[in-house]
Amino acid sequence: MREEIDAAGHSYGPSSREFAATAVRCLDALQAGLARLPEGTVGLLAADHGQVDVDPATTVFVNEAWPGLEALLACGRGGRVLAPAGSARDLFLHCRPGAVDEVVAGLRRVVGERGSVHRVDELVAAGWFGDPGERLRARLADVCVLPAPGETVWWRERGRFDMGFRGHHGGLSEDEARTQVAALVV
Repeated sequence: MREEIDAAGHSYGPSSREFAATAVRCLDALQAGLARLPEGTVGLLAADHGQVDVDPATTVFVNEAWPGLEALLACGRGGRVLAPAGSARDLFLHCRPGAVDEVVAGLRRVVGERGSVHRVDELVAAGWFGDPGERLRARLADVCVLPAPGETVWWRERGRFDMGFRGHHGGLSEDEARTQVAALVV
């Protein structure tokens, strides 16, 4: 059920009629399932995140807005820029050695008021990711862009990366970070 609600939020936005209808359908199915459980059964429900409405047409595609950016990013085998990590609400980029400050400054100019740009090592030092293991630390890359609520910032490569969502999560807004927990006794 969670996947259906999440997908409806991504496709139509969390404020849409389609999202509300999907949530009601899932809650009706949950109610029917709970009615079949023995009396006294304890149920726990949780949501791992919320979503915010976004408009894919207004996405800032950093590699298009700043054509020189690619030259500052780390490349993998074959000379292709390492894939950005995250989502259009939390973009992580791997930089070439010595290029982090230039990338941060340039992205701050490109993104402006529509988000904030951070050195990932500063976010790690501030405890934003707890005590990240080696795998997470590698995924976090060198630079992080966190769009403002309702904004999206991403990387576009046709056939590889694009942005068509009307609802998204991954940023730090209250609506995205909000989790729901419920306990009930049947």
